[in-house]
Amino acid sequence: MNSENMSGCFTSLNDDAMRVVKSPILNDQPLHLHPNWELALFNFAQGITCINGNHIFKVNTRQVLFFLPPNMLHGYYLNKELLTSSTVTKIIFTTDLLNSKLLNKLSFIALKKLFIKANGGLVFNNISSKQIMEYFSIIGQNNGFLDIINLLKLLHTITKEKSSLVLNETHLITKTENTSVINAEAINCCINEHFQENICLKNHYYLMLVRQLLHDIVKYIPVNLSLN
Repeated sequence: MNSENMSGCFTSLNDDAMRVVKSPILNDQPLHLHPNWELALFNFAQGITCINGNHIFKVNTRQVLFFLPPNMLHGYYLNKELLTSSTVTKIIFTTDLLNSKLLNKLSFIALKKLFIKANGGLVFNNISSKQIMEYFSIIGQNNGFLDIINLLKLLHTITKEKSSLVLNETHLITKTENTSVINAEAINCCINEHFQENICLKNHYYLMLVRQLLHDIVKYIPVNLSLN
């Protein structure tokens, strides 16, 4: 399976159908996007702030699960020093693994409804099923067809969860070769949404958007562009 780049962002799956990465939460993850679906399970990460599209979510429970659509801008930052046991497990899979023809079959109607809701990004803040945790622990161990079978079982189990919250009513970010245009669009949407607020770089959300935009346009981020 492929590895993450140094910023913690995913590049591409190449010929893989899916990837699984489990890592300790030590640093902020810069805002980024990729053309794949992503399931991200945060464990013992109370206090971190996750940004998904235009939504800001502060983790306050032991386990939080996000289901994010392709090309949604996302990342997270740490508000404080976390427990050494804080981890995030990410399952990234391609859009053609469960394509529209398959999801339109009657047997997959529950999954289709889940994917439609997930187009705006979903968060599950009160996970009731222990099976979800079990699937996250075993997926990635086989590195093959069995992982895909277990992914389907995981998604089926997620369809039964009742505590989901849609993060964004509309998902405006679309696939394009020019990622700086994508990020500029996200910044513009954010400013329009928060027009009456005081927007400054002391707000970590705006800071991360501006940092990412600068990086995409000029491939350089000034050292002093930080909260300090």
